[in-house]
Amino acid sequence: MSACARCQSVLEAGDLRCPVCSLPPPSTERPEAVTSKVLRCKECHAALRYSEELAKTVCGFCGAALELELSTDPVEHAEAWVPFTVSKAEATSALRQWLGKRGFFAPGDLAETSKVDSMHPVAWAAWVVTGSADVTYGTDVYGAGHKATWGPGTGRFSKALQLIVPATKGLSLEEVAKLGQYDVASAQPEALAGVPGEDFGVTRASARSRILEGVRDDATAEIERRHKGLLRKTKLDAMLTGLFTRRLLLPVWVLTYRYGNDKFRVVVHGQRARTVVGKSPISPWRVLGAVAAALGLVAALIGALELYERFH
Repeated sequence: MSACARCQSVLEAGDLRCPVCSLPPPSTERPEAVTSKVLRCKECHAALRYSEELAKTVCGFCGAALELELSTDPVEHAEAWVPFTVSKAEATSALRQWLGKRGFFAPGDLAETSKVDSMHPVAWAAWVVTGSADVTYGTDVYGAGHKATWGPGTGRFSKALQLIVPATKGLSLEEVAKLGQYDVASAQPEALAGVPGEDFGVTRASARSRILEGVRDDATAEIERRHKGLLRKTKLDAMLTGLFTRRLLLPVWVLTYRYGNDKFRVVVHGQRARTVVGKSPISPWRVLGAVAAALGLVAALIGALELYERFH
């Protein structure tokens, strides 16, 4: 690694510009083309690290077939693996509890009659970005100065950053956002035995916009915390003052369960069993019942209004 001549931010191999100030490095040497093997999923297009053992199985993310792919494009590999702290039994139990709390519109027998169809431990690829940012902002605050009006709110602060930026194709951005944080301090260089690891399906340069979005989201949350009231027309400027990237593989349990003739996928956080992300069926009878009840309430209100108008 080297440092930017202007802002001293860390430059990594393959960087065409500084990630903080965009200054090109003195010389940019493209990585030498090396043929690498990956196992590419035919359905979700996740790229899993090649191994003879894995070549005989299916994709851990979606269950589709894997096929060998030879690539001469530079492929980023993880430098460390974050370990599992949730066991297979705990993940299964978490699924059952989650199915039992799917709300009024879920089938009443969902938790009892659903059957686990498949279950895989998988490590998905992400950049963990640390650094800091100087933020200046302006906003309108309702109730500023204890008055029931809109007033100006401005300020400046520095904020430490730790963002998980997904480089996965096996999980959706929505799933990744709901999974939340990991104990990245526990990452270890040794691969997790029996766990397929994903190669980076997105280049780090293309992830810069996601990093900036994460910085803005963090800054917006801090502004809302500082001003306890309704905000509008918030404008902010975040200047990165440092940026360091680690390539990590993060653990999840990927399960598919069957309810009747339908299959659904669920992802259980590999370190927090209470974090479960997925889809579940909706009972059409409960939906129809809710609609009928709503229509009955509307009809009752209309009838009450007609009686009121008749006698007044």
